[in-house]
Amino acid sequence: MAKRGNPSWVKKDKEVKNENEQIIENQIKVEKKDDIDALIAKAVAEALKKQKIELMSQIPNQPKTKKTKHRFIPEHARVRLQTNVDGKFIINDTRGQSFFYELNGYGDSVTISFKELKNYYGKNYVLFTSGKLAITEVIVDTEVELEDVIRDLNLTNIYYNEKKISPIDIEKLFSKEVTIEEFENKVKNSNEVAETIVEVGYVLYRKGLFNDNSKMNFLRQQFRNPDLFTK
Repeated sequence: MAKRGNPSWVKKDKEVKNENEQIIENQIKVEKKDDIDALIAKAVAEALKKQKIELMSQIPNQPKTKKTKHRFIPEHARVRLQTNVDGKFIINDTRGQSFFYELNGYGDSVTISFKELKNYYGKNYVLFTSGKLAITEVIVDTEVELEDVIRDLNLTNIYYNEKKISPIDIEKLFSKEVTIEEFENKVKNSNEVAETIVEVGYVLYRKGLFNDNSKMNFLRQQFRNPDLFTK
């Protein structure tokens, strides 16, 4: 008896079934690949985010810039000046105004009006930028502070730079509490008041209040003068 083959429609059904199975299989593969790609992309994004956070944490926080309010300084405000040099010091008018003050030796101080200070400062600003004359106090019946006077005279970088030594604090450099490392850094960063630092050191040395050999040797090297603090 002759063997009869499957009808043609059965073959077509099988072929269609095989094609559908192949399509489904391919779709599953694509979906799996998409899932893997999505997981990889997510992992990379999280790694980059974590890396960014770590990098940002290593950057020091920048201090927020504080907006300074300009305060009006009345002419009658009294300002205390102190001398950082030895010997007599005369403060008088330069614009025909009648005022005359005398400072007698290192550490002596006097109060003058803000108007007189502005008058004297005009032609003698180097005495202030070099720290030979230090502005230490403001006395007035308003909210004006010392910082306002310093800012008005454009001396902020001299008085309020953390890397430098303020003219008000020069004597503190020579105290035992200040290490040689701190001393060297302050002196190196305070070129404007460097000569005054030496002058103050000499005053204290003569009074027997400064005898730190490490600091003396540093100043000798810094100013290339081996005879400093030898007389």
